[in-house]
Amino acid sequence: MRWLAVSFFLLVPVLATAQKADEDKSRITKFLESSLSGGGREVVIDGFKGALSSTVTMESMTISDADGVWLTLEDAVLDWNRAAILRGDIQVNTLSASKIILPRLPKTEPAPATPEATPFALPELPVSINIGSLETNSLFLGEDIIGTDATFTVNGSFSLADGDGAADMKINRTDGSEGIFNLDAGFANATRLLKIDLFAKEGANGIVSNLAKFPDNPSLEFSVKGEGELEDFVARINLKSNEEERLTGLVALNVVADPNLPTPAPGEPLVDPMRVFSVDLQGDVTPLFIPQYRDFFGENVSLTSVVRSRANGRILLDQLLLQTAHFGIKGELSIEPEGMPDRFNFDISMVSPDKSPVLLPLPGVETRLQEARLVAQYDQSLGDSWSLRGRINGFERETLKFATADLDGSGEILLGERPSATAKIHADVMGIETPDEGLRDALGDSVNFDTQLSWEKGGPLFVNALELIAKGIEATANAKVTEMSENMAIEGKAEARIDELSGFSTLAGRTLDGAASTTVAGNFAVLSGAFDVTLSATSQDLKIGIPQVDALAQGESQLLVSAKRDADGVTLRQVSLESDNLNAKANGTLNSKDGALDFEASLADTAAVLPDISGAASVKGNLTQNEEGLLAKVDATAPGGTTLSATVSDPASAALAANLEAQIEDISVFVPSLPGSATINAEVKEDNSNWQVLADVVGSVGSNAHIDGSVSQDFETADLSINGRLPLALANTVLRPNAVQGDASFDLKLNGKPSLESLSGNVTTSGAQFVLPSLQFALSDIATRIDIENSRANIQVSTNGSYGGDIRVSGGVDLIEPFTSNIDIALNRLVYQMGTLLTTTLNGQVAIGGPLASRPSVNGDIGLYATQVRLSTSALGGAGAVPEVSHRNEPSKVHQTRQFADLIKEPKAAGEAASTGSPVDLKLSVRTEERVVVDGLGLHANFEGGLDVIGNSSEIKTDGEFNLTRGRLTFVGKQFELTEGLIRLAGSFVPDIRVVAETTSGDTDFEIIVSGSATSPDLEMVSDPELPEEEMLSHLLFGKGVSNISAIQAAQLASAAATLSGGGQGALLRTRDSGGLDDFGLTTDEEGNAGLRAGKYINENIYTDITLDSKGDSTVNLNLDVTDSLTLKGSVDSESETGIGIFFRYDY
Repeated sequence: MRWLAVSFFLLVPVLATAQKADEDKSRITKFLESSLSGGGREVVIDGFKGALSSTVTMESMTISDADGVWLTLEDAVLDWNRAAILRGDIQVNTLSASKIILPRLPKTEPAPATPEATPFALPELPVSINIGSLETNSLFLGEDIIGTDATFTVNGSFSLADGDGAADMKINRTDGSEGIFNLDAGFANATRLLKIDLFAKEGANGIVSNLAKFPDNPSLEFSVKGEGELEDFVARINLKSNEEERLTGLVALNVVADPNLPTPAPGEPLVDPMRVFSVDLQGDVTPLFIPQYRDFFGENVSLTSVVRSRANGRILLDQLLLQTAHFGIKGELSIEPEGMPDRFNFDISMVSPDKSPVLLPLPGVETRLQEARLVAQYDQSLGDSWSLRGRINGFERETLKFATADLDGSGEILLGERPSATAKIHADVMGIETPDEGLRDALGDSVNFDTQLSWEKGGPLFVNALELIAKGIEATANAKVTEMSENMAIEGKAEARIDELSGFSTLAGRTLDGAASTTVAGNFAVLSGAFDVTLSATSQDLKIGIPQVDALAQGESQLLVSAKRDADGVTLRQVSLESDNLNAKANGTLNSKDGALDFEASLADTAAVLPDISGAASVKGNLTQNEEGLLAKVDATAPGGTTLSATVSDPASAALAANLEAQIEDISVFVPSLPGSATINAEVKEDNSNWQVLADVVGSVGSNAHIDGSVSQDFETADLSINGRLPLALANTVLRPNAVQGDASFDLKLNGKPSLESLSGNVTTSGAQFVLPSLQFALSDIATRIDIENSRANIQVSTNGSYGGDIRVSGGVDLIEPFTSNIDIALNRLVYQMGTLLTTTLNGQVAIGGPLASRPSVNGDIGLYATQVRLSTSALGGAGAVPEVSHRNEPSKVHQTRQFADLIKEPKAAGEAASTGSPVDLKLSVRTEERVVVDGLGLHANFEGGLDVIGNSSEIKTDGEFNLTRGRLTFVGKQFELTEGLIRLAGSFVPDIRVVAETTSGDTDFEIIVSGSATSPDLEMVSDPELPEEEMLSHLLFGKGVSNISAIQAAQLASAAATLSGGGQGALLRTRDSGGLDDFGLTTDEEGNAGLRAGKYINENIYTDITLDSKGDSTVNLNLDVTDSLTLKGSVDSESETGIGIFFRYDY
């Protein structure tokens, strides 16, 4: 309020001499309002009168800030001496107002921090103000000021002139609650008389008891009363609550003779007298503290102290006694005129009689101690040494406990012309316990502290060998503190080393590892904030749980910061960060008027932070600020021939703007399936509370995007138009090994919050293609249109299958949760082929419905037409399985090829769920509308039936079967009738099968039965009468036993075994071993017909074999190994066809 009073008193006389009386209402009022306003204040004055008289009146005056009116004066009157104002002597006879309303204190903004160091300075008062009378019938103070709304009357007077002062104030509360605050005080310099009569009384739930948070908000009465000469003054203090005395005593100020000087004669004045200040207070203050603290204070708290001050400046604390139930201080102190102690003895103790922990009266979390004592002693008459001993037992706090803490201090205090002092302090904290696992890992169960101090008058304070040691950290420091005054400065060096950062993981809330050390050296001016420091830090194999940062910090990393702050501002001499893969540095200056910052950084290989991208990257730029504004420029390079240039300007006279230009020469570095180049141009401008955005992206493969509109500065709303065309191949990185080709055109609007529900427009494709290599299937001529409006996407898709037929999709999806959908999919005579194994035509309807975010459903009926399964060993085509290979020093392109071939299976993290989406309810019915024909390997059969797919996507179940309608099996000229055939699915997609073929040969009946799981079926041959396996086959094929068949028939027998067993070779192995052959096995030709091969090494280099097919045709092959890598091959068949070849082979 001081600025208001001073401004008011100084402005009015100037106005009075410059304005006419009839201009009071207009020009003077406006001038006053303009002069008093500013700095976040707005002053409004109504009814101003009397600029030329000694009495000035105002009907009202209000003062406001950004939050509204905080002071209102109504019917204000000022009776004053105008001429005295100009002499700096403000004489006010009467200052009154009928009503003063102060609901809150004004909103003040802290002074902005400046880069320059600011010297310390005390505030100065421009003038003194003497008010003879201050009156108001209604002073309103709001809850924000005194804790509750209250109204008062104020009457008083104040005078200060020629060394005499007096104040007489009477303040009474008038809002129904009791409140009396009276002060009658004065001092006359000539007579040395001092008078203090302070009396305050409040009823229960009063202002003071609420602000002090006294339990139960008792009524309070407080008085200080004393009158007498300053050399013999006694004041009595009394405090009551609920009309009971809580604290009583005396505070006295006396002047007595110095006992060390001669006693003056009666009537003679004292020579160099001593001033004695004494305090003697006691009482039961426990009701003024919450119940938990009452045991600590007890029913009697006493404070007794006597301080003597001699004329030569020597101060004696003869007695200091403070005693509560559990806490006590006893002490004495003697201070020389030079300010050095020559004696002290303090004993501070806290003890519980029963050794139980005592709750301390400290704010915040409850703190308890079992026992504590601190003793400090020094007496120069006994020597120069001082000592300090202390111990704390049983410290308990919610987040920390320790068993003991020992403090041991010693040193010397030397008096004389150049007094000095030294100190050596050691502390041990042992038995540390904490529920904070991180703090426990970092500190362990003990902490040790050591330091040495030294000081000499006129010189600095030296802090030597400060050392802190705990389980996970070791820190040391040395410092010099100069000018122990308002210009105090600290100069020193501190070092810290952590050998195992993993111990700080829990404390940091993330996984840490590695080692680190830090050194800080420099100086710091405490009050001005000036500094000159250098910080260096080194880490080894640092990990902080962020993969990109961890990759950059592998090996040794070094950080260096060198900076200073003085009256010219902040100078950043050097900032650098270096590791095996990263090199960054910066330097610059900053003050209140201008600044500049240059920076650059480079990455040796971006794969360290972006595993899918390899190559070097760099960024370089500068930031400047001056009276014209702020300007930043950045240039960057990245893999793929990428260059980027950006400029950000914030002119003082215009709006902030940013421009960006980027060129990417090879997009495939970032999107492997998308070749070509791209350019990006973007511009952002500040427009009131919005950002105006204009951006264009152009790609060499016909892709482009245009963005135009605005975004609010808080990014809560946007009004953007987005249109262009993008290649669908951008999605191939997530679709792999599947692939999509074509372009998508989009024309979208985003109006509102940046979310799907604010989006409108359309997305279209034409002539696109989607390839699914694992299914040997593709969709072509994909035409898509997605219309987005009213938080819903309406979808229309048509496409053709690669073998014939088409698919039609129609429906829609809500773009707000729960993303309700209704999508219909029509399969129209869609032909599907799997190599030469399977051909079928699908016709039917599938519907996707329900909330996609919670539990959508898929329902439908699909019919199978013209389904044919052709069995042969080459039906599926393609290469065989790739064996497990361990790759060493694998080139990146080889690794990428194996990824494309789906040969690299990334392991899931421990505990990672298979799917994070909501389960999809399934109810699909697949039926054979026409018979399924199975041909090949001598089999011709027809099946019909159906399959239901039910359950949900997390647990898919199948139920259905396909039954044989008729069939036969033919091989080596023999025909078998299929009498039973069943393929059944129950629960999974692996069917159980049972096929039975029957025939008769001679007097023997035969059954061939294949049954069990389709992945591992069992083959069983049954004969009646019962025969061994070889005999059954021989009788079945030739009507006689094995011992009676020819070699050709033996081959046919083996071929039959292959056909029936699917390659089972138990009998073949026995035949090979008994015939002395090196090779005896089954073969198939290109049409899948079975055959037999028998081979023998003639010597180490010559090998021959004979192949016999199921038709009786044979081929003889001869191989000659010339070297390990060169082989000559020749062949002749039963039709006299011959062949010869040279083969070169190399193993790598």
